[in-house]
Amino acid sequence: MTSIKIKIQDGDFKSSKANDKKKEIKKKETSVKKISNKKKVKKDVKEKNVVDNFRFSKKGLVEKEIKTALIKDEFNRKKNIDMDNNKEEENIKNIDEVKIPEQSVKIYKKIAFSFIFLTIVLLIIILYFSFVKVSIVLIPNQETINNNMIFDVYDKDNNNIENANSITGIIKTLDVEYEGIYESSGEEIIGKDASGMAVIVNNYNKNQPLVANTRLLTPNGELFRIRNTVNVPAGGSVEVEIYADSPNPDMELNPTRFTIPGLWAGLQDKIYAETKEKIIYKKKIKKYITELDIENCISDLKQKLLIKARSEANSLYNNYDQILYKIDENSIVNKVNGKENDEKDEFTGIINGTVSIVAFENNKASVLAKQKFISSLPQHKILLDFNNDDIIYSLNNYDSIRKIATVNSSFVGKISLKQNSEIVDPNKILGLNKKELNAYLSNIPEIAGFEVKFTPSFLPDFMKKVPKLTDKINIEIKN
Repeated sequence: MTSIKIKIQDGDFKSSKANDKKKEIKKKETSVKKISNKKKVKKDVKEKNVVDNFRFSKKGLVEKEIKTALIKDEFNRKKNIDMDNNKEEENIKNIDEVKIPEQSVKIYKKIAFSFIFLTIVLLIIILYFSFVKVSIVLIPNQETINNNMIFDVYDKDNNNIENANSITGIIKTLDVEYEGIYESSGEEIIGKDASGMAVIVNNYNKNQPLVANTRLLTPNGELFRIRNTVNVPAGGSVEVEIYADSPNPDMELNPTRFTIPGLWAGLQDKIYAETKEKIIYKKKIKKYITELDIENCISDLKQKLLIKARSEANSLYNNYDQILYKIDENSIVNKVNGKENDEKDEFTGIINGTVSIVAFENNKASVLAKQKFISSLPQHKILLDFNNDDIIYSLNNYDSIRKIATVNSSFVGKISLKQNSEIVDPNKILGLNKKELNAYLSNIPEIAGFEVKFTPSFLPDFMKKVPKLTDKINIEIKN
């Protein structure tokens, strides 16, 4: 007995919701192919049944039963295949009818747009932090500072220099004498006078005698008199001295014409006086020496003694550009030719003394002064200008035995901030806007001005802020 087994393999068809349209189309094409293959199998089964029926008629009943069983089995199998085919066709139909709900589409669009927006925002933030920065240029104040230093000057022949804060030079003494003439300032008024010279003119045909003390009147009524008797010839003139009847400062007169009131009125226009020069008011005084005159004389003698010593020293030590002088007070001898209340218009004074002279080179001393100035500066300050010619020297002490002098120097320098000074703390300006940053910088006393530049510069002011990363802040000090 021969048994025929027929095995038909099917693939399970699984459908799912489409997430992607291309995936749906691909699944549809796959299902259509499966249905086409199953229809072909069905056709083959029909043809086989026809063959089996023919064989059944030839071989008898036994084979008929076998065929019947086989047919029944095939029928059941066919039924199952048809059911599967119907189910697949229904699934394909369902796939064609699948539609994405409209609400889901809106959600998907919203998610997509949100993602795009966030991507753009993230890109802007990345670009902002990549390119944004701020540059601050500070213009510091320039301060003028006074300072001083004491240093020693040793004579060039003295080899015992005790410290580094010293230089060599000349240590000498000079004996100097000076004599001067001084005026007395004490005054005692013993009289007053307003007088001058005048010309008496006679345009009449007779001589005109005028006695001493003849009155003369100015156009303003000031009264003067002739000092001596004169006889003025007819058609001529005579020069005489005149004086004010009551001298006072108001009697000073510019050149003017006088009338002679003692003459007949008809002659006053023919005989008159006139001045060619100004009449001066003077006091008649007696001069005497005062106590202040003697004090001023002694003080001036010291100054003149120093000037004379300087002149002599300059000629002796002209190879040094700094020469200091100091009078030894114990060596001074003064002699004044006169005493207080002596009636003298002037008197003489003589002084003798020893002058200490210290001479040295300015460039050596200025090096010490500049070093002292720099060493006294704060760490964040720098010296901008120091003029060696502006140093002022004065002699403090003098030791003629040891041949050493102590000199005080006063000097001025211009200072400012160093370029690497941390006058602005970047951590204190993080995130400040333009207005806040300007206010912060304006309150720093060491800063005279500043310039702030934001990058990118095209941003509006409300978006210009100091980055929150210190490496994006550049601070420069420009002296």
